[in-house]
Amino acid sequence: MPCSAPSPSMPHCWDQHSKLLPSVAGITASRVATWSVEQQIDGEAFLLLTQTDLVKVLSIKLGPALKIFNSILMFKSAEKSACNEL
Repeated sequence: MPCSAPSPSMPHCWDQHSKLLPSVAGITASRVATWSVEQQIDGEAFLLLTQTDLVKVLSIKLGPALKIFNSILMFKSAEKSACNEL
């Protein structure tokens, strides 16, 4: 169930995790922008990505895909914690 009132700390968390993609080896900001447009991936859809989606649909190598997926899981955990604090 989504949080109705996001915690003030959430933008900080999102900022940290959203910066992960371009920092993963071989993934440029322009490549991320291209995926977002071509695959219609917005913030909500990004958080629904699975490791399989990253590897098979977006053609990301396994190592970087694991790092990205771990970041998604950490963000979801932070979001859940923030909602529980409200």
